[in-house]
This record gives sequence, C-alpha cells and structure tokens, in this order.
Amino acid sequence: MVLAGLHSSASDSAQLAVGELTLAHLQRPEDPLALFCIGLSYLNMSMFRTVVDRQMTVAKAFAFFQLYQQTRFKQLEANAVGLTSDLGQVESWYNIGRAYHQLELNHLAIAMYERVLRYYEGKDVAPEFQLCRETAYNLSLIYKQSGATDLASYLLHTYLTVE
Repeated sequence: MVLAGLHSSASDSAQLAVGELTLAHLQRPEDPLALFCIGLSYLNMSMFRTVVDRQMTVAKAFAFFQLYQQTRFKQLEANAVGLTSDLGQVESWYNIGRAYHQLELNHLAIAMYERVLRYYEGKDVAPEFQLCRETAYNLSLIYKQSGATDLASYLLHTYLTVE
C-alpha cells in the first residue's frame, strides 16, 4: 500500500496517493512512515495551482506530520536498539523544517534547522544517524537566497568540507 501511494505521489497524483497511503495507515496504524507520507502528499498537493483550499491542505499536512512525530517517538521508545528516541525527535525536526522550507516559511525552517544543528553540538553520534550535512546544506540555501552569503559559506565550510 505504501509503495502504491508513493508511486502515485511520484506520478503527480497526490489525491490518489493520499487515498492509498490512508489505506496503508489503516492497515498499520503504528507505522509512522505512512503518516509521514500522507503529510508529504498533502504538502505536495498544496503546491498545485488547482487546489481548492490551500490553507486547509497545508493544515492537514502538518496534522499528519504531528501524528508522524508522535508515532515515531513512541516507536523508538519501545525499540531501544540503534536509533534512540532523541535521534527520532531530531529526525522529525529536520523533516518538519524541510516542510517549512518547501512552503518558503523560511523563518520557521531556520528555527527547526538550527535546532537540529544545536542538538549535535558536543555529541558523539554515529555518522549514519547524523543529519548535520543535510541540515546545513538546506540552511545554507535559505541563507544564500536571503543574501546572507557569509552565513551560507560558514555552514558549508563547517559541515560539508572534507579535510
């Protein structure tokens, strides 16, 4: 079901994707991936010119992102192997920041991205669980777009330069 929904989403059939993903969610309500994908589908649908009520569509997207965040946190608390609930929280901050970024709500995206980067300061986290590079790159795009090229360069040099 999730794959069918993702295929529909990739084919610009956001409404069909929401339907397929909702069926997947009904079959496995404890799975945060379906909730996240439903939120993404609503977010993508909100970008279409033909959407009737853009604000309602965005509100639905963020409602599903919030459910995803809660479900992901519970899932990681129950499963103490590998990814911790703290890192799951950071993952959700990144994903929500990315959603704000897509909507060009840059002031909100910056806050979420900076929260992600602050979390990793002074922490020893396995590289496969780090989101520093992705976060820094996205944040640098916002800074570059707003004319803060020095901040963008700092982020790229700090997080994306191989020495």
